[in-house]
Amino acid sequence: MTDTPTPASTPISTPLRGLLNREPSVVTAGVGLLADALRAQAAQVTEVDWRPPMAGTEADLAAVMSDPRREAANAQAVSRLMSAGAELVDVRPAHECLGIEKGTFFHAGPPMSWGQAPGPMRGALIGAMLYEGLAETPEQAEAALAAGDGITLDPCHHHHTVGPMAGVVSPSMWMFQLRDPVHGGTAFCSLNEGLGRVLRYGAYSPEVIDRLNWMERVLGPLLQQAVRAHGPVDVKAIIARLATRIPKIAHIFEIAPDRNAPRPKIERRRPPKKQSTPPKAPMVAAGEETRPTQGDAGREPVPAAIDAAVSEDQPSAAAAAPAEESPVAPTSTEEAPAPGDPAGGHEAPDEHAAG
Repeated sequence: MTDTPTPASTPISTPLRGLLNREPSVVTAGVGLLADALRAQAAQVTEVDWRPPMAGTEADLAAVMSDPRREAANAQAVSRLMSAGAELVDVRPAHECLGIEKGTFFHAGPPMSWGQAPGPMRGALIGAMLYEGLAETPEQAEAALAAGDGITLDPCHHHHTVGPMAGVVSPSMWMFQLRDPVHGGTAFCSLNEGLGRVLRYGAYSPEVIDRLNWMERVLGPLLQQAVRAHGPVDVKAIIARLATRIPKIAHIFEIAPDRNAPRPKIERRRPPKKQSTPPKAPMVAAGEETRPTQGDAGREPVPAAIDAAVSEDQPSAAAAAPAEESPVAPTSTEEAPAPGDPAGGHEAPDEHAAG
């Protein structure tokens, strides 16, 4: 703790050289709670960002801090990070783009064994075993993972890959393929399962496996067709635009909107405007059969010939594909498991609220 210079006229005999007679100026190091408590009392505080080095790192830390190339290297790293781009260029199965084989699973975090894996990651690995058909029951999957025979666990980051939460990636899962157009790098990310019971939170109940199978058969191929037909999608621009619309995120990352950035073309289907007057009845030829639509009972009937023509051009979802191939993701009406339940994992929070 320091104070403002003591006037020369202050006698040495004055208690604490007058320290308690003036506004103190405090320097703190370490825990921020100390500085916060002083600021709450209107004290002037200067914080020093310092913490003790980890045991065994003193020599390495001293070598890095004294290296004259450190400042330029940090500036180059930050520059590359800020200038990098991200374009979605393809959607592909993991076994195709990552070369991952049956019995191999990528995961979030550092290298670890089954015994070191936390609970949610264990649940996700059990679910991946069931999804890949390597076990018929959760008990069989857990026993195989514990034994380690024919099972390989490897971090996602060793393969230019990321995954949410537990980050478990298995061969049959579909991946987003992103390219950095500035530096030429390529990275992969698994598809998002949505909300509810999900593998990334350690759930492996039947509806979780059903949804993964649907994503493999339906969602992945559809996304692949869409991306390849459209061409590269500027993901960084989409995220930046989203951040500028959420003040809390924009404030955290200090993002300023780029008015000159190209906006992604997104087709928006808006509901028809409400009519102030009742719609006119359709023209029906004399003697032509009519039948009501599937809407409200009070709506005007539609000529059967017109309805049949529409049905021929746009077949119903049931006729277009089998029930298991429906483009609508499987859902479950069962109650969510209690937090920490290994069979059900953890209920996913509303990720849209927090980004």
